[in-house]
Amino acid sequence: MKWAIARGDLVLWKGFQFEDGGASDKLLIILGAKPGQNLIALLTTSKARGRKPTPGCIGFADYFFISAGGRDRFDLDTWVETYRPVEMERKEADRGIADGTVTLVRTLHSELVNQIRNCLKLSRDITPQQGALLE
Repeated sequence: MKWAIARGDLVLWKGFQFEDGGASDKLLIILGAKPGQNLIALLTTSKARGRKPTPGCIGFADYFFISAGGRDRFDLDTWVETYRPVEMERKEADRGIADGTVTLVRTLHSELVNQIRNCLKLSRDITPQQGALLE
């Protein structure tokens, strides 16, 4: 295993499987990686889909916007989708790390991770169980 997945990791997941059966290479931000518990992460997208590029948490619209460049070093404007938190078993991510389908892009600074976590807490779509997984 190349590394142990941790809170704040920005990971590229090749062939990420969506609930509807689709698959795509996706960037995910890990917001909870407590030992012995499921992981909690958020999907990102560079497609605006009618969303405004207003920096930070847009809680009522269920996203967090990160501008390209700057301190956060994102290549493209990025929307973090807080309306669909992803909960997964750690062993699923560990298998992906072992076979190379999950790779670490970088670890985000804790201030940004805390802002995204707090934005997720505003979402109507996070369950109490998922909230308990946040760090």
